[in-house]
Amino acid sequence: MNAVIAFVSRHRKVLIGIAVVVLLLAVKVVWVESSCRSHGSVETEKTEILQRRNYLVEKVVVEPEKLIDEMPRAIGRRFQGEWALYSCSMLTAALANIADAYSETSRSASETVDSLIRIVMSPELRAFDSNAWGEDPLETLDSDNSHMSYLSHLAWMIGNYDRLGGDCRYSQLHDSICFALNRRILQSETLNIDTYPDEPVYIPDMLVAIVALSDYSCKNSGRFADTVEMWLARAKSDWCDSETGLLASSLDEKGRPVSPVRGSYSALSCYYLRDIQ
Repeated sequence: MNAVIAFVSRHRKVLIGIAVVVLLLAVKVVWVESSCRSHGSVETEKTEILQRRNYLVEKVVVEPEKLIDEMPRAIGRRFQGEWALYSCSMLTAALANIADAYSETSRSASETVDSLIRIVMSPELRAFDSNAWGEDPLETLDSDNSHMSYLSHLAWMIGNYDRLGGDCRYSQLHDSICFALNRRILQSETLNIDTYPDEPVYIPDMLVAIVALSDYSCKNSGRFADTVEMWLARAKSDWCDSETGLLASSLDEKGRPVSPVRGSYSALSCYYLRDIQ
């Protein structure tokens, strides 16, 4: 007993240190277990994701006019249509991503995306772009007018429909849209085409076109890949902020940034760049 007391006395500081470490480890274990329990199981996470998916599908997959009217009236009819387009496009991307994680949802997701594509192709929704350009975007694919934003989102949606195992009902349209986008981009000295007439080039909008072409290229033996690579090279050399490295928000007709880098636009640009293969 005396030997034990002597050992403890000599090594008291070391033993206290070991006790503190053990206590900290115990607290860490309890904290991690508690955190994991509060977040729920993998199945709980899946249930929550699918519940959110179902909520969005219920809100977005409606009659085109109803969807447009759900957008804030204060932004005006053009941007109501634009936001409705974005809602359909982003929901399509989300459904494809969820199907990557839960393959059993692929079939229902492809059916929903088919409905979303039909909403986007409706005369009511594409009217915002038709009114801006004075012509219908789908009936004038041989023209030189841009229609870039509308066509890019539609092409990206069709690409995700293919990704989900959809049939070939949109294949010919997909070919025509991507051919038109590629031709119009190459006709521009700066490799950029505008969202609306007489307005700056908006880089986040252009990135959707590049993502759509990149996606198409991956499924069609590299067709249009050169355009994607040329655009990305120009973006890195000419349109990135020298201090932050972030892409410019908008460009003038000569391809020069016309406004400071905006964090929200740059975040959106990073989201789209993630999808470029």
